[in-house]
Amino acid sequence: MFKQDSAFLDFNLIKEELPKVINKYNSMEVVNNKFTIARTLGEFYRELIYIHPFREGNGRTIREFLREYTMYKYNLILDYSKINKQNFLLGITDSYTYPSLLAYEINNALVEPKKELKK
Repeated sequence: MFKQDSAFLDFNLIKEELPKVINKYNSMEVVNNKFTIARTLGEFYRELIYIHPFREGNGRTIREFLREYTMYKYNLILDYSKINKQNFLLGITDSYTYPSLLAYEINNALVEPKKELKK
């Protein structure tokens, strides 16, 4: 399957590959370095996009999945409003030319959750 210049995993392999990728990232050790987290999330995003598990809405669904995953695994908020959309897409589609661009944009979007004030 292709979309413009992007190739995706053969749909017959989705059921086999998706659990491998999710298990890979679930089993990774949690780090406290924000840019390392951003780089890991960028790689995870690219792998999920390549697998392309849904006929429609892959980008939206994967972004929401990663937002929840980031909060659960790293206790950070992934605030997509802080991402430059053009750079984000370029970081996905042209990662060989711009290998750190996606991580840079995700790093900008990682924020600490606000702590509630105790009375």
